[in-house]
Amino acid sequence: MNSVTKLSIDSGHVSVRGDVNYGTAGEDTVTFAGDVGLNELLLTLPQIKQPFLSWKSLDVRGINFTTTPKGVKVHGVQITDPYCKLVIKKDHTTNIGEVLVTDEEDAKTESGSGEDKAEGGGFPFEIKRIRFQNGKLDFADQSLIVKFAANIRKLNGAIVGLSSRPKSRASMELEGRVGEYGSVKIKGELQPFNVKSYSDVMMIFRNVEMTDLTPYSANFAGRKIDSGKLSLDLNYKINKNQLKGENKIIMDSFVLGERVEGPNVVDLPLDLAIALLKDTNDRIDIGLPVEGNLENPEFSYGHLIWKALCNLITKIAIAPFRALAGIFGTDEKNLDTIAFEAGDTDLPPPEAEKLASLSKALQQRPQLSLEVQGQYDPVVDAPVLKALAVKRSLAMKMGFALKPNQDPGPLSFTDSGTQRALDIIAKQGLTSETLNSLRKKFGMPLPKQKPITPPPTKTAAKKKPTKTPPPPDPAGFYAEVFKQLVNRELIDESVLKALAQGRATAIIQELTKEGGVDAARLAAVEPVETKQEQGELVPSKLNITVRK
Repeated sequence: MNSVTKLSIDSGHVSVRGDVNYGTAGEDTVTFAGDVGLNELLLTLPQIKQPFLSWKSLDVRGINFTTTPKGVKVHGVQITDPYCKLVIKKDHTTNIGEVLVTDEEDAKTESGSGEDKAEGGGFPFEIKRIRFQNGKLDFADQSLIVKFAANIRKLNGAIVGLSSRPKSRASMELEGRVGEYGSVKIKGELQPFNVKSYSDVMMIFRNVEMTDLTPYSANFAGRKIDSGKLSLDLNYKINKNQLKGENKIIMDSFVLGERVEGPNVVDLPLDLAIALLKDTNDRIDIGLPVEGNLENPEFSYGHLIWKALCNLITKIAIAPFRALAGIFGTDEKNLDTIAFEAGDTDLPPPEAEKLASLSKALQQRPQLSLEVQGQYDPVVDAPVLKALAVKRSLAMKMGFALKPNQDPGPLSFTDSGTQRALDIIAKQGLTSETLNSLRKKFGMPLPKQKPITPPPTKTAAKKKPTKTPPPPDPAGFYAEVFKQLVNRELIDESVLKALAQGRATAIIQELTKEGGVDAARLAAVEPVETKQEQGELVPSKLNITVRK
């Protein structure tokens, strides 16, 4: 047995039925053909004195054993109530490699004496099929940065094509229970003694209790897990040391608990990431593809998974609106800004379309809230507000009733009513010198004044030639008067802040009335000043937060 395995037999009962022959195929040749039964077996690794393999009963059918050439072939194995401890170590090898003696190890052992060396290499074996019934597996993956451990029971299935040949591939299909209500399915093929050369294994976990992972989440993410169910689709493919992995992670009803301090904790915006990823069914569904070279001394599959997860969460924190757009496949850009025309609080149609897309996304992410911050640009907004203030004064002088902040519309500078209203306001807002200068410029008559009689002179002075005045231009005159009044209009900062607040209100109303978003998820924050480098649109900012 030592030529095949390093295990020691602690207990067991054996039964044999078959034919044993000695010397029939050559001198010192032993052959056996038959069946073997082995019950109540317990195998341990002497180095660590831990059980590795045990079972209630084992039936081995169709054994063909020979010493020349040495080897054994088995048609089928039936194992009832088996137990095994499977460990993927930090270097991605398995403890199976510690259990079985390879050809190289056997050759090194036998090279100790000339007699043994002459006997040749290790003992070849081939088992066509191993079937498991009601098995139990203790599984641990120590290669992950967050080590995974699971107790799998009621394990049923089969392994086909297990062989000691270096390039042989074994196929497996297994399924069982994980924890109290979880399940696992393992399917694929690999080279059992050289998994780095070729492996293609799919492991599917369903409904695994996430609170069992609290020690790991606390150690690396600094948070306990209050509740949740975990499902994993893990597909590992290795070809000539090149690994490609597809990891689909589904978490249902996942709730983080209290914070935990630790030396290895990475500060990540987990609450925001969870709120953004969790849908209306209280489910998080993410994919984490990874790849790497197993020959790289710094390679770690667990590190790749952790790095991919950290990158995903970091990207969400840096650009949550981009992440939101990516999740729902929308083409909308700059979802975090809603632009308004200068001096206006009405939503332009393109911006209303952006809010419609955002509303749909918020409906699908119930844990997200939105902060709306109205903004104003004094350089862009103030001229429009000044013009609006003057137009409203003119409209009221002309007897029009206006609602608060209502724009009375365009002015006609040829209209007599507009001209009379401008004359009245201009006397209050402009100096007589400014008005007379404008009248001369546009050929308008000056106000009537009492004639001044010049003093008598002995010699009549020669009259200087006068310039011909320009033709009267009433429309130009009153347009310039309006412009001068606008320039002299004063806009207080409170008016600009009120404009920004009105923009925030317009956004919130659009999201609630048209988008159906709960008003409790929306909040207007203190408006701020902004400066636009180009363009006449003034943006208001949106910020995603976690709903409390």
